[in-house]
Amino acid sequence: MNKGVVGVVLGTVLGLSACGGTTEPGISPDNTAKPRAAVQETQAESPIKLVARKVRPGVIKVVLTNGSDKKLDVNPLYFKALDGASEEHQSTITGNPGELKTSMIAAGVKVSGQVYFETKKALVKVSFTNAMGEEIVSITTLK
Repeated sequence: MNKGVVGVVLGTVLGLSACGGTTEPGISPDNTAKPRAAVQETQAESPIKLVARKVRPGVIKVVLTNGSDKKLDVNPLYFKALDGASEEHQSTITGNPGELKTSMIAAGVKVSGQVYFETKKALVKVSFTNAMGEEIVSITTLK
C-alpha cells in the first residue's frame, strides 16, 4: 500500500476522531443523549457499501466502505438526496466538526462522517456519486 494513501487514510481516521466524528453510540460529543436514527444498508450488488442514519433534518451520518479492488475518491460533495416530494438536494461543505473529510481510500478501508444538505425536509434517499454526479450506490427509505 502506498505510504501516501496510508497517511491520508490514517489522517482521515484520526481527524474524524479528533473532530468528534466518532463517539460512544447514543452519546453526542457534549455527553448528552442523542436521538436514535434509522440505519439502512445499501444495494448488495455494489462493491461500495454505504450505511446512513439521520442525525437531524438536513444532516446524515454516513459510513462508506470500499469493497472494490481500486482506490475510491470520497468527498462530502459527492452526495445527493431526495426528499418526500422527490426534490433533489446537493450536499454542501460546512466545515462543521464531524463532517466527512475528502480522501482517497484504498480497498477494504472504511470512512465515516456527517454529510450536510441545505434543507429541513425529510430525506428519503441518499446517494453517493462519483465526481461527475453519477450514482455509485444509494440508500432508500431513510427513517
